[in-house]
Amino acid sequence: MEKLSRRSFLGGVLALSVAAAAAPVLALADVPVIYGDGVHDDWAGLQAMFDGRPFRVTDGAALVATEGVLNGGIFSLSKTLVIRGSHITIQRAAFNAADDFEGEAMLRVHGDGCVIAHCVINGRGAASTALRIGA
Repeated sequence: MEKLSRRSFLGGVLALSVAAAAAPVLALADVPVIYGDGVHDDWAGLQAMFDGRPFRVTDGAALVATEGVLNGGIFSLSKTLVIRGSHITIQRAAFNAADDFEGEAMLRVHGDGCVIAHCVINGRGAASTALRIGA
């Protein structure tokens, strides 16, 4: 069996410490973002929020996004946003189709008890349907 030197031991501990500290940073980079600025694509962040997966809101965004509630914001969508579940509230928000929008509808709602109030949904000619309820 080989002897472990103090230098090797400390080097190993330092490498593990750096790797452990970097892991949360790398994981945060993989979490979809909600921008709400009307410029950046918000589809992945919003879809994650409505699916109950981790998401984050960019610093300084003028919106509230929590599990099941979206209040405020101007959102750019590149794909159809599918809203599943119940007890979901979306209010005072604007949804605009991105230039590269793919899909038939801007928003598709599956579930009971969803409230969409005081919102603007603008397909900009890219989406044939603004809002589709059910399948």
